[in-house]
Amino acid sequence: MWFACAGLFAADVATQTVATDLSNPAGVAIRPGGSAESYEVFVADTGAGRIVSLVSNQPAPARDTIIGFDTRAVKSRSLYSDGPQGVAFLDNMRLIVAGGESGAAFIRLYELREPDATLKADQFSQKVEPPVADDSTDSKPRGFHAIARTQANEQVPDLLIATSFGDEPDARMWKVPVRANTLGELEVFEVAPPRRDAPVAAGITVGTNGYVVSSRSAASSNSSRLVFQNPIDGKVALELDVDLATIVSLAYSPTTGRLYASSAAPAGKGQGGIYRLDDNGQPGAPACKAVRIAQVPNPTALGFGPDGALWITATGDSDTKSKSGLLLKVTGNL
Repeated sequence: MWFACAGLFAADVATQTVATDLSNPAGVAIRPGGSAESYEVFVADTGAGRIVSLVSNQPAPARDTIIGFDTRAVKSRSLYSDGPQGVAFLDNMRLIVAGGESGAAFIRLYELREPDATLKADQFSQKVEPPVADDSTDSKPRGFHAIARTQANEQVPDLLIATSFGDEPDARMWKVPVRANTLGELEVFEVAPPRRDAPVAAGITVGTNGYVVSSRSAASSNSSRLVFQNPIDGKVALELDVDLATIVSLAYSPTTGRLYASSAAPAGKGQGGIYRLDDNGQPGAPACKAVRIAQVPNPTALGFGPDGALWITATGDSDTKSKSGLLLKVTGNL
């Protein structure tokens, strides 16, 4: 199965606001090595040009972990702007930050060796960038949005997969080999079709079945699409339409295997929300149904903790400068 069925309703979950005063947050990651009782949550606070962190069971304010990212081109409530965007861990000391700076995409590796130290954005251990374009199908993206890691085994390589944005035509998804917790060269995973109205990949995750799952949306459409790809060669195994305007992030529950999505609402049509994507297909005709479990003002990223809680970043109801961004926590039988 591509994702799981469930009988959960919105009343079965509780939503808690954990942090406020964020500026256009775009990414969230859980630090490995914690327990269900206590673990660290890291957030890409894009509009403020920083990565912040907090402990799951402590109400203390978020702490600056990395500061000084470029924010000159950060746009209000936009997925496609400079600054830190996607965050993910290689291990409990090595944090990956993906984003854009002065219109150039980057993926950086930071070593968090001192528990309470604050790094500067230029204190990375390693940096990879797109290769120089040599033809019309391989132009450089302006930034990366989200990143996920494959489930490596004897057949599947250990890879980071990133979604990108930029001027068409460009590579829609990229891959970076991971070897002994260091990064290899950035390579194309999937090339975007040469149409400016083509769906853009935004959210990305990897399920226990190993497939890379990304969300696609286009400005001219009121629905999104899920694309399941083989992590070895990027070939598409399945595509499913979803009745959600813009899916911006995806995450699988580590306890139930259910797939969740955050969806931004079209302008003037509500706040958006968090949805569980249920298997609604018939034999030979796969399909899914989106069930809203929480209403969230302009959600941007999802991440599950070891206790099964779902952590959500959201830009809130106002513009970037007002610091209306939020970090929320949803608990229940997810």
